[in-house]
Amino acid sequence: MLPHIRSGRLKAIATTAAQRSPGLPEVPTFAESGLPGFDTYEWYGVFAPANLPGELLSKLSREIARIIKLPEMSDQLTVQGAIPVGNSSDEFGAFIRREMEVWGKLAQRVGLRPD
Repeated sequence: MLPHIRSGRLKAIATTAAQRSPGLPEVPTFAESGLPGFDTYEWYGVFAPANLPGELLSKLSREIARIIKLPEMSDQLTVQGAIPVGNSSDEFGAFIRREMEVWGKLAQRVGLRPD
């Protein structure tokens, strides 16, 4: 969306995350625009088999975090409107559980099924 916003073809009125996007610092959040509690965004993660040995999982997690924090990677992600986060597998697991709690309840409420 950023190229269309930058070209003026689209006008950004608010971002959906709880904090402003580094790629669009001039655009307020929904909360700042009067819709508190609105916090949703696109995210990406790397998943591994549940039985992956702990030392291999730790190494993989550290390397992914290191790469994401490299200036050229972090800058590229920011330019695309992303908020670069490189964290541990435990932190990512906690994030996934929170997402499942929030979106799982909503999916059940509206009758979504994984079929």
